[in-house]
Amino acid sequence: MGTLKRFVWIMLLGCAGVIACAEQAQAVRTISNESNTSGPYAYITNYGSNNVSVIDTANDAVLAIIAVGYGPYGVTVSPDATRVYVANYVGNSVSVIDATTNSVLATVPIATRPYGLAISPDGRHVYVVAYFSNNVSVIDTANNTVTATIPVGQRPHGVVVSRDSKQVYVANYATNDITVIDATLNSVAATIPLPANSNPFGLAQTLDSSKLYVTGWSSNAVYVVDTARKAVTATIPVGVRPVSAAVAPDASRVYVSNYNGSTSITSVSVIDAASNTVLTHIPLPSGVAPSGVSVHPDGNWVYVASYSTGAVFVIDAASNTIINTVTVGTRPYAFGNFISLPQPTLSLDAPGSGFLNNPVPTFIFSYGTQCNGNPCQVSNNYFSTFGLNAQLNNQPIGSLTTFSPTSSVRGQSGGSASYTPANRLPEGTNSLNAQVQDRFGRFTSPLTAAFTVDTIAPKFLTLTPASGGVYLNPAVTVGGSIDDPTANIYFSSMQVGFFSNQKGPNFTFPTSLAPGLNNINLSAIDLAGNNTNTSLSLTYTPFTLHVSSPQNNDPIYGNQVTVSGHFSGASNAGVSVNGIAASVNGVNFTAANVPLVSGTNTLLVTGTRADDGKVQTQQLSVFSYAPSIAITAPLNGATFTGNSALVTGTFTGLVAAVTVNGVAATLSGNNFSASVPLVFGINTLVATATTAAAVTVIRLSATQTVNVTSSAPSIAITSPAANATLNTATVAVSGTFNGPSNTSITVNGVAAAITNNTFSATVPVHYGANTLTANLATGATTVSTAVAVTGTLQSINITAPVANATIAASSVTVSGTFQGSANSTVSVNDVAATVTGNTYTAANLPLTFGSNTLTVTVTAPDNSTTSATVTVSTTPTLTIASPADGASINGDSILVSGTLLAPINTGVTVNGVVANVDNGKFYANNVPLQPGANTLTVIYTQADGTAATQTRSVNSAGTNPFQVTADAYTGAAPLSVNLAVTSQTGSPIETIDVDPGGNGSVDSITANGPNGSVSLAYPAPGTYIVNVMVTDALGSHSQAVAITVWDPAQMDSFFNAVWTGMNNALIAGDKAKALSYLNASAQVKYGPVFDALLSFMPEIIASYSPLARASLSPGIGEYAVKRINNGNAQIFFIYFLQDMRGIWQIDEM
Repeated sequence: MGTLKRFVWIMLLGCAGVIACAEQAQAVRTISNESNTSGPYAYITNYGSNNVSVIDTANDAVLAIIAVGYGPYGVTVSPDATRVYVANYVGNSVSVIDATTNSVLATVPIATRPYGLAISPDGRHVYVVAYFSNNVSVIDTANNTVTATIPVGQRPHGVVVSRDSKQVYVANYATNDITVIDATLNSVAATIPLPANSNPFGLAQTLDSSKLYVTGWSSNAVYVVDTARKAVTATIPVGVRPVSAAVAPDASRVYVSNYNGSTSITSVSVIDAASNTVLTHIPLPSGVAPSGVSVHPDGNWVYVASYSTGAVFVIDAASNTIINTVTVGTRPYAFGNFISLPQPTLSLDAPGSGFLNNPVPTFIFSYGTQCNGNPCQVSNNYFSTFGLNAQLNNQPIGSLTTFSPTSSVRGQSGGSASYTPANRLPEGTNSLNAQVQDRFGRFTSPLTAAFTVDTIAPKFLTLTPASGGVYLNPAVTVGGSIDDPTANIYFSSMQVGFFSNQKGPNFTFPTSLAPGLNNINLSAIDLAGNNTNTSLSLTYTPFTLHVSSPQNNDPIYGNQVTVSGHFSGASNAGVSVNGIAASVNGVNFTAANVPLVSGTNTLLVTGTRADDGKVQTQQLSVFSYAPSIAITAPLNGATFTGNSALVTGTFTGLVAAVTVNGVAATLSGNNFSASVPLVFGINTLVATATTAAAVTVIRLSATQTVNVTSSAPSIAITSPAANATLNTATVAVSGTFNGPSNTSITVNGVAAAITNNTFSATVPVHYGANTLTANLATGATTVSTAVAVTGTLQSINITAPVANATIAASSVTVSGTFQGSANSTVSVNDVAATVTGNTYTAANLPLTFGSNTLTVTVTAPDNSTTSATVTVSTTPTLTIASPADGASINGDSILVSGTLLAPINTGVTVNGVVANVDNGKFYANNVPLQPGANTLTVIYTQADGTAATQTRSVNSAGTNPFQVTADAYTGAAPLSVNLAVTSQTGSPIETIDVDPGGNGSVDSITANGPNGSVSLAYPAPGTYIVNVMVTDALGSHSQAVAITVWDPAQMDSFFNAVWTGMNNALIAGDKAKALSYLNASAQVKYGPVFDALLSFMPEIIASYSPLARASLSPGIGEYAVKRINNGNAQIFFIYFLQDMRGIWQIDEM
């Protein structure tokens, strides 16, 4: 039997709520079985719930529930299965159902108490028995109106219509007889008596209408009536209270539902129609009251309605056992033949209408069934009686009754038949006609086909160009003619491509040849499929430029570049790069000293072939790090009234230093500033940006104007008093002066406020002796006065580094002065400083990337403290610690290590080897060396792609006698590592001494052979330098490798930062930034997804659970998030991969 499968996957945007999803589930039901068929359909009238349950017999599932009138009893289905008629016993009406939409399209009033009903095989009339009115109403199906009322016996129940639609038989319960109605006259033609007190109830007939089977409610028997003789020919005892009967399609069995079975067990009696005896009683579950019964059109299954339990039982006719139970409405009755008939179909699969080049074709027919437009689920029993009538060229081709069904199991819906004529068909037009009749006497629609036999192939008459030609231009037109104007010419080539066909007799195919040899095939195919093939070979020699250096997007550390490469497809050519002529040697070219500007440069390489003037170009981009510099202030021509100028500006490129007139400038990002002394008159300010590669100079001029007044100024301090003791960090200094209006006053360098002839300034007071000096300046004249005071408050001055300095190092030295009592101590960030007098120095204080706060604390002997802070920031910095520059290495590989000060997720590689990065340090294992001089290039790349390089030169003495490798250089704690020791000389290993943690604790392992192995275990996070010493007959040799053991919690935090960064970018609507957290393949995959869902991302991301670790392995982090969407829990796995730059990026979600 079929099974119900329903699979719903809501991805990111699902149903708009639980209610909406539930409504969809009710409206659309997904049914699956092996053959994807449906029907025939069983229509079960539910007396207690006033509706009809529609069962798809393909899977025994309720497909629909249709509301009808009150108390529905009887049911009948139209021969074409498009209409269902239901007798509403209580509602005194007949509901007309459109079976294609499962909806009621009309209601026909019937008086009184309609019970059973049947439709004529021609589909024109429905006959409805009225239980109380003792008559039969005739409904015209064309307009759903009652056209006649025919009196019959008392309390009529069952009704059937003969196959020729001319006779109607009615079972009269109270008068114990059967009324025979002449359907052409709508009048009673005869009455067939039945035994007294038999109380006939249900009626069934054979397909040929030769026999009636009548259930006797009170006699517990079934009566066999010969319709020709109009007499009872047999009486068959069955169960108690038989209600309905149904005849198998092959008339071999009759099934009777016994409403009240013996010994309180209800049953279905199975009658052998040949011997008129009961073969068996199929027991039904206790409490079941069977009512209506119908046989599936293929005869394999019997459906029985259970009035008492609200179910329909499905019986296997072969084993007489219940194989399924379908729950329907309340009090299902289903009185009548309630299963629709399939509609037979026939089609011609081959040959198709049109032209044939085979004069002896095989005709293949497909036959099947449809139910409401869908393939029906029937077995071979149904198809066993199919008959095919066919004529070829108006001559019968004989009976084709041997069909080939697709299968004999339930769920198949058709098969095929074939016919091959014995003789050759004539050239020209031929015709075929065919039609199939099924076991119920219904015909398929007539099938007609016309086709033309043509066995003569077309011929090529002309063809250009000639095969074997060589071309410098790829544009070639292939053309010619054929002798058949109806034929199609097809052009194809593995090198050029495939083109649509053209009609004859003349054809042209404009073609663009591919470089090299082009094999072109031409096929002429006529309408019958006869074809002629020909081919030609053409060679195209293209002119092509190839740039070998530099590569696209290469960095250039200078303001010039040399471009080199070669060309093909020409013996001689001229080449230029950005208009600069290149030197050509054979097919190779070199353009030297091509100028660059700072930043992105486009290099356009242009080649001109000498043979024909053909021009080819090749374009690439490079990025120049040559510096540029611009002064933004002062403007050219500015004037100053002082003897110095603050010069500021911007620069680009890899600038190491900036000077202005020889004065070193302060750098901040891409900005510089310098205070430059000025001389009277015109001054030339020259700002110079210096790198290792180039220097750029910008010249500006400035003038200085000075006004001098000859008056003699004076000044006096009135507060504080001389020799005063001050326990404050500052003091307000005030006094009086005499001087001109342009007078300026400073106190210990602090500008004073001037009011009339008085001044005031607040200045710092240091511990111990202080001199307060007031300076008055007017023009070129200065005078001063001073008082001495004593400070008793400790103070700190940080002289280096300066506040907000940017430091390109991983450590810093903090120095300065302090004022305080003798024997005071100084610390910086809790690190003791060296104190000399009143100066202090704390060297090599570690810095973290970004902002750092340095706190200097002076502690007096009485433990009182005074603190001062300075904030500095760091830039990404990498320092190579090992090996030393110029070191000699006794081996062909090396462990390269150093320090790294950089943002989170900065990757490090050494000559392409991805380094372990751990707590500000990096370790690159087994970096290969070549004998002789080697350059170690260390590249550290930030997550945004910003990269920088450090280099180191070493010399290799040659191959190390042994090589030590690890199966894992990184991994999460606890980590197991297997070291492999391999001889590179073939000398057997004697011992392996291993220091697993680099702390001097050595384990010795004895080996015998050219290879050895060591297993190590690291339970705790950290980086361990494993020193391995191998001893063989030639001596001892050592090698070190670094093993980094991750802290899983730290890795969780790290990957969560990457995940959160992407999500925050999506919430902000910044797709470009979000994609930067993904690797290249993931960007291609998820870019369109972000486009479609960007506006929904805040809601989607809010529904995710926190990132949870699934597994950690070298180079891969597997994590998961859970999302609850409309009550459904969904798990998404997130994969983080470390790329070749050492950067972790999201690969898959």
